[in-house]
Amino acid sequence: MKTTLALAALFGLTLAPAAYAQVDCGEIRRVMAEAENDFDDITGDEVGDDVYKSRYLIGGAKDCYVDLSFGASYFCLFLHDHPDTAFSAYRYRLGEVRRCLSNWKQTAIPEQRPLSGDGFRDLEGVSFEGSGDYEFTEWTVLVEQHIENGNVHYHVRITLEFY
Repeated sequence: MKTTLALAALFGLTLAPAAYAQVDCGEIRRVMAEAENDFDDITGDEVGDDVYKSRYLIGGAKDCYVDLSFGASYFCLFLHDHPDTAFSAYRYRLGEVRRCLSNWKQTAIPEQRPLSGDGFRDLEGVSFEGSGDYEFTEWTVLVEQHIENGNVHYHVRITLEFY
């Protein structure tokens, strides 16, 4: 019985990342196409100063936004309670985006900032810099820590910045 439980646990852990909805390359292409119109067709209700809920979600995200406060950007957040699950999800999401943008210039983003006034801290990430038709386009995938009122949680963030 113990062997069966151990194998079931191992099998479950091995397949755990597959439980995430996949970020499809078609979704990435659509978001890039939407950027050319400042995301007008997918911009929903305003939730902050020049920040809007997106009507288009990628990779099974529950929360995607359009930020028009400085340039135009689109981002999705995937919330996690524990750093281990956040880093596992980050590696999975990074692999998906990397597959879609394999010919883009990739740059590692080290821990960039100490805990800021808004309670966020970037832990690790990768940026994908476009060229040619996508010269003014940059994707990033990162994992960040958020501390608010003494509570800690983690986000995996996928962002498209269109300059």
